[in-house]
Amino acid sequence: MITNELFGAGLAHGGGTYAVSLKFSSGSSEEISSAVESMARVTGNSALAGKNAPPHLTLGMFHVSGSDVPVLLKSFSEFAESQRFPIEIEFGGIDGFLTKVIFLSLKSGSESEKLVRKLNAALHGIFLGHFEPGGNRNYLPERFFPHVALALKLGADGFKKGMEFSRAVPVPEKAAAVSVSLARCRPYEEIGSFPISFA
Repeated sequence: MITNELFGAGLAHGGGTYAVSLKFSSGSSEEISSAVESMARVTGNSALAGKNAPPHLTLGMFHVSGSDVPVLLKSFSEFAESQRFPIEIEFGGIDGFLTKVIFLSLKSGSESEKLVRKLNAALHGIFLGHFEPGGNRNYLPERFFPHVALALKLGADGFKKGMEFSRAVPVPEKAAAVSVSLARCRPYEEIGSFPISFA
């Protein structure tokens, strides 16, 4: 059960863009963070390195008005409490998007990719009745491409260097998702998280 402390903390926050994400075990997070830092050194872009946001897989982003924050917290609780199974993410390797983003893709056709897509659809089934989608609508189920970002806001030269370097970057083949997180995006601030039950 999500506690009153979570709701009390969340109610102190105003409107903005909020994200619901899967967070990984400490070991997996350390491996991914190391890859992020390596990419930052090679590309010269530290948009992700050293930031407060831990490695994560975003399931959805939503615009929320200040008066709707209580609804946000209740919607998050409804979604998070439905996750009662272990989630092990299988990665397919490093890939890139529009010469601006380098990311860890999920293994195509894997059970974990199918599960993450189901989670994305379930989340939007709850949230879209209350909130407008954020992230340029790229997290809507029909446009969703699950990934874990390694480098963002790259120029053409940085993207080229990062992709050339990608084969030398050690990344995990799998990562255990241990919690579902609700966070305000800018500045990043986690409002609460819900552990995934492995029982």
